[in-house]
Amino acid sequence: MEANKEIKEHAEEFSIRYGSDPETVQKAFNANNIALKDFENGFLEPSLENIVSLYIEYLEALAYAKEATDFFKYTDGEESIDKSDVYEQRRRVAQDLYIAWRNASSDYKKQNQNTGSFFKLRKRASWLDARTR
Repeated sequence: MEANKEIKEHAEEFSIRYGSDPETVQKAFNANNIALKDFENGFLEPSLENIVSLYIEYLEALAYAKEATDFFKYTDGEESIDKSDVYEQRRRVAQDLYIAWRNASSDYKKQNQNTGSFFKLRKRASWLDARTR
């Protein structure tokens, strides 16, 4: 329980630094598997912080694009207003941010792939199943 409280405190500090709301930062922490062990002296390492900030930008761009779904196209005689392309532009920005996050995340995982646990669970031997039938 204490770890969750500390993670929430880090999320609030992170949200102040990046000008985002704490729920969005918490979603970014969860999506990137950020744990208390990832904070050294109260900060994330720069590459991991970059990954989290890219994901926050992606979530905010996605929310911004959702707001544009109600935009319209209006024509009245000589005058016309076309706001229908705004959603597509905002969606492309969100997609570009997602691709940048995915690339940064995969690069980070490649750099740190040999630092985790090597524990693996194997499948049950088929001959054991045959004996129990």
